[in-house]
Amino acid sequence: MQKKIKRFKFLLILIPLGLFIGFLDQNLIKGFVDPKKIGDHYQYMGILVVAVLVLLFLIIQFDRNSEQK
Repeated sequence: MQKKIKRFKFLLILIPLGLFIGFLDQNLIKGFVDPKKIGDHYQYMGILVVAVLVLLFLIIQFDRNSEQK
């Protein structure tokens, strides 16, 4: 059972990432980024940068844990 869980650890990253991308996509469709408001663009870019940094941190942690075992 634990072998199956270890094999599919990457789903712990992909499922929340997919939900996050879906959330951002819905906000963009509703008009979240208005061309006249530059602050919205900075907010959107900041959210994306934070999400990528968190994703990279998680991938590095999973990689380090797999090398130790």
